[in-house]
Amino acid sequence: MSAEQHFMLGLPVTYYVFTDLPDKVPNITVAPQRSLKVMQISKHNRWQDISMMRMKTISEAIELELRHLFRYVFCFDVDQEFKGRFGSEALGDSVALYLDAYLKTFLMSAEQHFMLGLPVTYYVFTDLPDKVPNITVAPQRSLKVMQISKHNRWQDISMMRMKTISEAIELELRHLFRYVFCFDVDQEFKGRFGSEALGDSVALLHAHYYKAKEPAFTYDRNVKSKAFMKTGDYYYHAAIFGGTWENVKHLADACYLNIMEDKLNDVEALWHDESHLNKYFWIHKPSKLLSPEYCWDESIDDKSDIHIFRLVWAPKHYDTLRTS
Repeated sequence: MSAEQHFMLGLPVTYYVFTDLPDKVPNITVAPQRSLKVMQISKHNRWQDISMMRMKTISEAIELELRHLFRYVFCFDVDQEFKGRFGSEALGDSVALYLDAYLKTFLMSAEQHFMLGLPVTYYVFTDLPDKVPNITVAPQRSLKVMQISKHNRWQDISMMRMKTISEAIELELRHLFRYVFCFDVDQEFKGRFGSEALGDSVALLHAHYYKAKEPAFTYDRNVKSKAFMKTGDYYYHAAIFGGTWENVKHLADACYLNIMEDKLNDVEALWHDESHLNKYFWIHKPSKLLSPEYCWDESIDDKSDIHIFRLVWAPKHYDTLRTS
């Protein structure tokens, strides 16, 4: 239970419990993208043997399963309790890996499916512009790399993008374009994503919550945060939002101001900029809602009402790519 409050929050985690008494493992509810797996092992009479033989158990589990699924493995004795944040600062490298892992796939798939036949400029915001791959794009389409400041924590990268978006619109985009779409890069286009998605203010229904009831939505329930929501209508996914440049700038400005006010009060919203985006769309209703087919998670078993996958989540490697 304490791990669910402090260990690698916001990241996908699988807890493996090794025991000779699997029926005695308590039934624990874990957060989305987190799971619990119980592995039965042989019984040993002496605790010394249990302690020593765990090395064999760990090695076998890595060889048979873990190496195919995960980049990082942490091993813990169970007679411990988490009391504070234990996050990805304990892991390795960062933005360069993120670009290598996702950006080329995102851009190349966009060239196959995103706004085909329309003029498009891709803006890539990064503190490592030299790491952006060289992509050949179609006529009337271009790629522009914008260097931004470096942030040590991925949470700050996520939240501060609102300031980046607003500044880019003010300095350049508003003079050149009518519409702006903002995407997370860890996604891949799979089907047509065209002008039917355009609108004055565009929001996306989150694939994991579009069938859920409001009490299940992961709004920020901390009354001290500017993102606090007691109730709402939908749960929106911050992986995609867009609209006219005026409306996108208004959203980005509002979210950024609320994020900074939270920082002054030593508060951080539960899901960072996504929490603030949900609060914004609760107050300022979007003019267009995109269904989860526009950003689908293929790990969801029930796909019965999703007939076209236009954009899908790329396989997540947050354990490798988020460093703090």
